[in-house]
Amino acid sequence: MNFIYCFDTNYNSQAFTSIISLLDCVDKKIDIFIIHNDENFGSKIPKKIDKHKNLNSLHIYSFEEKGYYFPNIPNTHVSEATYYRLFIENYLPKTLDNLIYLDADIVCLKNPIPYLDQELEKLEKSQYLVAARTEVLRREVDKRYVNNSDTPWVRLSVSEEYFNAGIMLINFKKWIEEGYTVKFLKKLKELKSKIIMWDQDVMNAVINGEYSKLSIFFNFKDNDLESREDKNTYNFEDIIFYHFAGSGKPWKTNGAFRRSSDFYHRNYRKIYNSYFHIEHENISNSIKKFYEGIKNKSFHNIDNKFTYVYEFIKTLIMSIVKTNRKSE
Repeated sequence: MNFIYCFDTNYNSQAFTSIISLLDCVDKKIDIFIIHNDENFGSKIPKKIDKHKNLNSLHIYSFEEKGYYFPNIPNTHVSEATYYRLFIENYLPKTLDNLIYLDADIVCLKNPIPYLDQELEKLEKSQYLVAARTEVLRREVDKRYVNNSDTPWVRLSVSEEYFNAGIMLINFKKWIEEGYTVKFLKKLKELKSKIIMWDQDVMNAVINGEYSKLSIFFNFKDNDLESREDKNTYNFEDIIFYHFAGSGKPWKTNGAFRRSSDFYHRNYRKIYNSYFHIEHENISNSIKKFYEGIKNKSFHNIDNKFTYVYEFIKTLIMSIVKTNRKSE
């Protein structure tokens, strides 16, 4: 089974965390393909991944496409690496029939192989290009907002369904034979300023609702819990992949105090010596969110609170020192 990741140096730690979670959950050897912006990335693969018993092969490609404009990157939580998957045909072996694409901010919670086998079989019979989870349905959107200029139906002329591209099963043979790389890049050029959700918008605009539907458990997100009145109706044992979508990431203070953050950190520890992965993009905002977490008691969701406080202060000081050095 073939899995593909597309990310850059900013997401190395997150991707390694995702990959080790996947390797520890599968019950047979898998092949992993990575498109990355660093030509020397291969030397940075942790041994726990490179030597894992469930890794059949690891293939790394350096992204080399030039002259493309990738919209809506500045001041967001993503980098241009999100657009790399539009170019997979230029890197991966043409002999591959199917791929499973995973975002780097996803962790695997249970063996996905039997479920993916079923969905890949469905995808092949359906003649669709991809299988994905539906993000939003036009008929379920409040009529007061359905025609707003920022909705996918207005921006992208999508008819009804819009999918989340964080996890996709891809009919790669169909991708190549029907020239989807050209279709996507043409649409990327056409949309430009209309793009909000990056390459996900591009793919939805081209595919336009013609995709195989995955269940919520293939791409489970924090807002799936937050949007339900009865949060006990979900059995966490049913979740296959947990997707930390949006800006509230578990390695940032605004996402660290969610109960789901433990899914991420317990896999992070398999690779790194730190108990928690903590990043401070904005020092004052980190302190503010830390204080808010204590005040609203969400901090109590953290496992091993004293260790978190210690590592929070330690990484905060390191960030302050690094910032001061840059300003000198």
